[in-house]
Amino acid sequence: MIDFYIRELSVTGIDVRPSVLKFKRGTNIIYGNSDSGKSYVAECLDFIFGARTMRLKDDSGYNTVNAIIETSQGEITLSRRFDIRKGAVEINSTDPRFVGLRCTGAERDVLDSFWLRLIGINENQTIVTSGYYAHEMLTWNNIEKFLLLKEDRISSVKSVIPKDFKSLSALLFLLTGDDFANMSALETDKDRYKRAKGAKEQIRKEMESISQRRFALLEKLTSDGVQQVQQNWEKIMERLTFEEQQLQGSISESKKLHKELDEAQKNLSSLMLQSENHNLLRSLYAAQAKRLAFTLEGQLLSTVHGDKCTCPFCGKETESENIDSSALEATRAEFEDAENAIHQFQSASEELSERIDKQQALVDDLQSKCDILDARISETYAPSVADLKRQMSKYLDFIRIQHEADLLGVDYGTLQTEYDSWDQKPTDEAVKYKPKDEYPGSFRKDMGTRMEDMLLACGLRNLENVRFEMQTMDISLEWQDKDTFGEGYRAFLNTVVAFSLFHLLCENGKYVPGLLILDSPIQAMKQPDGSPLTGLLFDYMIENSKCGQVFIIENKLPDNYKAEKATVYSLSDNGFLPDFKHPIKKRSDPEPEEPQNGDVDQE
Repeated sequence: MIDFYIRELSVTGIDVRPSVLKFKRGTNIIYGNSDSGKSYVAECLDFIFGARTMRLKDDSGYNTVNAIIETSQGEITLSRRFDIRKGAVEINSTDPRFVGLRCTGAERDVLDSFWLRLIGINENQTIVTSGYYAHEMLTWNNIEKFLLLKEDRISSVKSVIPKDFKSLSALLFLLTGDDFANMSALETDKDRYKRAKGAKEQIRKEMESISQRRFALLEKLTSDGVQQVQQNWEKIMERLTFEEQQLQGSISESKKLHKELDEAQKNLSSLMLQSENHNLLRSLYAAQAKRLAFTLEGQLLSTVHGDKCTCPFCGKETESENIDSSALEATRAEFEDAENAIHQFQSASEELSERIDKQQALVDDLQSKCDILDARISETYAPSVADLKRQMSKYLDFIRIQHEADLLGVDYGTLQTEYDSWDQKPTDEAVKYKPKDEYPGSFRKDMGTRMEDMLLACGLRNLENVRFEMQTMDISLEWQDKDTFGEGYRAFLNTVVAFSLFHLLCENGKYVPGLLILDSPIQAMKQPDGSPLTGLLFDYMIENSKCGQVFIIENKLPDNYKAEKATVYSLSDNGFLPDFKHPIKKRSDPEPEEPQNGDVDQE
């Protein structure tokens, strides 16, 4: 059983008498002749549920629809204006669960939030709205389609359970509480087309750029001549090999000559050092000989004259008696030795000079050969090798260009394949969301069982095939489509489907709206006199609506139904809206109505 019911519905305005209807749990029946305003009851319920417009206009004198909703913990008063562009909504509550919902607003999401919270659904709840797992906010309008069957839908050949994605997903959520929020949205065909268009355009630009670059490279290769470049390369390699061999030979010879030159220069330096040493020793011996010559000359002069004389070296006077003959002989011998040494150094110096001249000539010759060979290496071989290397570098550039052109060709082919792949349709249809496939396996059977029970309770017999078809989300009776029946019988069958769904949700639903509004379910029903079908239909709904609240709006009531178990309103000549200004016909003042056929007093 649901936690709430609509206790009172009223329409108010300025300088008009309020129109008030009071209801109870279970079945509430409102009936009256045409033009009594009974259809406005459904309109008013639809308006407080969140309908965008109200068929009743403000020039009728009325401007506000009010509802008092009784809950287990208090009451909620909901008012909505329809005399302004956007109907203002005001909600006040003594129920502590909704006390924070005291608000005034002009947006429909105020009503969505209220009614969803009233049946236990949190705000910002989403449902799947396409086969690609796209999610949108669940609204009360998605649920109301199963609850409110106006006169134009009650006899429709279409099922009273809408088959659009949103409605089927909303019903599935009410049954199971599963919103598939954990499923990532798939790409839609439209989104894929846009992405494919953008990707193909980007690929096309890349292919165009690659094509232009590759064409320029191929043109360069063609102008250079692939065969000619190959032949030039072979010649370059042959010449490079020869030139490198010649260069290596010359370098080896140059190293050898420089080594010989280095050795010769070392020998020349050694000879020059010896020559300097000879000259130094010869100078020393010459100075010694000169000193000895002066000594001998002084001794000889003293001996001949016998006079005193002065020593040329120390400046002292000598006397003859001081001259030692043996010393004179020693001096003479020493002088002769010095002269002999001088002659020997002279001879050796001349020989050494000849050797120096020869070594110098050798050094000069080697230096000249090194200079000539180095010049040849520098001026001939090295530039030739450098030129060959430049030509080789040019060939390598040719190879690089050819390789780049080949790679660009491969890239172009890869992009072409990718470009073509965007024209192929995806093959992932199996993964798309299909709400009917997600319904519990027991749903079809439960609906079929409830519909069959209801038909049997209405007096129909020999029902061999009563089924609920998931394909049409509708009743299948004796293998006949619903459009083969008349308008009145279609209304009867649609009522059976709507009430079976209402009852199933009340007993098995995860979230229970607990409301059902049926406008003229038996109005067009033509049945033989004395047929109990319509009365039994009303009895079945009265007996099985205690889990929620059902509103039945009709022109007239069937005979022999259990009126005492329902809340029944008979709209008098004053109608639902006693001061309604249109049509112009003046209404009489309301008079108390005598109870008839089980009518109950209004609360």
